[in-house]
Amino acid sequence: MTETKRVMVIGGGSARDHALVGALRRSPHVSRLFFVPGNSAVEHLEGVESAPVATQDLAGLVELAEMEEIDLTVVGPNTPIIMGVVDLFRDAGLAIMGPHKAAARLEGSKVFAKNFMLRNDIPSSRFAVFHDTDRATHFCRSRGWARVIKTDGLAYEKGVEVCHSVEQCEASIQRIMVDEVLDSDGPARVVIEERLEGPEITLCVLSDGHDVLTLDANLNYPRALDHGAGMRTRGMGAVSPAPDVDAELLKRMEETIVLPTVRGISDYGPPLVGALFIDVIIERGDPYVLDFNVRFGDPATQVMLARLKNDLFELMEACVGGTLGAFRQGLSLDPRTAVSIVTATDGYPAVRRRDDPVTLDPGIETEFRTVHMGGMRHTKDGLLTTGARVATVTALGDDLEQATQRAYEGIAKVRFDGAHYRKDIGSGYLA
Repeated sequence: MTETKRVMVIGGGSARDHALVGALRRSPHVSRLFFVPGNSAVEHLEGVESAPVATQDLAGLVELAEMEEIDLTVVGPNTPIIMGVVDLFRDAGLAIMGPHKAAARLEGSKVFAKNFMLRNDIPSSRFAVFHDTDRATHFCRSRGWARVIKTDGLAYEKGVEVCHSVEQCEASIQRIMVDEVLDSDGPARVVIEERLEGPEITLCVLSDGHDVLTLDANLNYPRALDHGAGMRTRGMGAVSPAPDVDAELLKRMEETIVLPTVRGISDYGPPLVGALFIDVIIERGDPYVLDFNVRFGDPATQVMLARLKNDLFELMEACVGGTLGAFRQGLSLDPRTAVSIVTATDGYPAVRRRDDPVTLDPGIETEFRTVHMGGMRHTKDGLLTTGARVATVTALGDDLEQATQRAYEGIAKVRFDGAHYRKDIGSGYLA
């Protein structure tokens, strides 16, 4: 008889977390599954338990894991990882999938990440770091390539602006360094980068600290509006596998990006264990790293899991146990194409609109299509939006055209006032 385990997923407000819970729920190795603090929209899932412990209540999460005798914990959002939840769990002797606090700086600090890539010869764009608004503005005026402004710390959708003029750069610098001061760890800093052009790819990688396993390279659509217009978001859609990423390019990215990252981060503490989702832009055939995510990304996770045939719990256990290398010859992926489309509230990401009734039409889920709930909650009157990205629909098809058609048929069945989704996912290959 297979030994079963108790698993806890930290998260709640993301369709990514719903997808992780759904995949783990299907594993025969998992006897009890805790979703903490959970999402009321998915509390109906059979076999899923929740507890009212906030994702940033690190001591409370450790206490809950000890009390419920959790065998493995998985962290969805980036904030608790950057705060050091993995370090606290490991200090308490609890198994957890994720990077230690020092490694989490790859995502938590743009300055650290850019300097890390420079030291480890990882391809990325040219950049400079500034504490002073006048110097930053002068740099943009004197360098025609300097058109991407990033705040150093976590700022989510507000943290990155891709500009097309000096005037836009000046406004972005003013907002980040003066008006909003998004960096909370000291004086406001900005990273000014070269603007690169090309399709954006998300590398979905697992690491046990020594071996790595690339699960997917999917095409990412981060802009809010069609044809790459509008503000950057955390993702409005994805295609797996990414068109035009062949085996040669994938191997090249593993050798020049993935392996140097995992090896280089060991200089800062324990090896990197967990999910590493790397955003890469392909400019004229050459890959350059845009950002690191030291956890499962969204919607990259949804589209990746649609094609993953392996037991997700077994992969996670191999990460924590240092046995991931055993899967290098055993990775099993559905040969079909998967397409994910995100529907968000009107005005996202600039505006958060809440409490609009949500209707999921019959037939939204089929043998080839799945819906994962994000920014919605269940009330006595039904589902209501909580703002931002409300749901992700993912569909499989024999080719890109069929998968895209099925995904759009599904996303049209998620109905609420002001629903917005891109109409060009799966076409153009430009993010």
